[in-house]
Amino acid sequence: MQLAKAAGFDTIRITAIWEPGQSAVPADQLQALQSIAAAGDFLGIRVVATVMNFGSRTTPLTATSRSQFARFAADMVKRVPGIREYIVGTSRT
Repeated sequence: MQLAKAAGFDTIRITAIWEPGQSAVPADQLQALQSIAAAGDFLGIRVVATVMNFGSRTTPLTATSRSQFARFAADMVKRVPGIREYIVGTSRT
C-alpha cells in the first residue's frame, strides 16, 4: 500500500475468491483482507473488493452453493469493516 500511495494511487481493487462449500471467509484470507483494509484506511487509499468464484467449474449453480456464496460475501462485509465498496459476481467462463 505504501508503494501504491507513493505512486499516486488513491484506490486499490482487491479480490476475495469464494470456493464451493465456504460460508465464511477463511482465516488466512480474512487476515490479509483486514490488513489491506487497515493499511488503506491509514494511508487514505480507498479499497474496493471484488467477491467472486474462480472459473466456471466453481460457479454457484445450486440453491445451496448460492446460499454459501451469499453467506461468504456477507461474512466479508461484516468482518472487514474497512472496506466499504464491493463488486459481487460470479464467473461462468
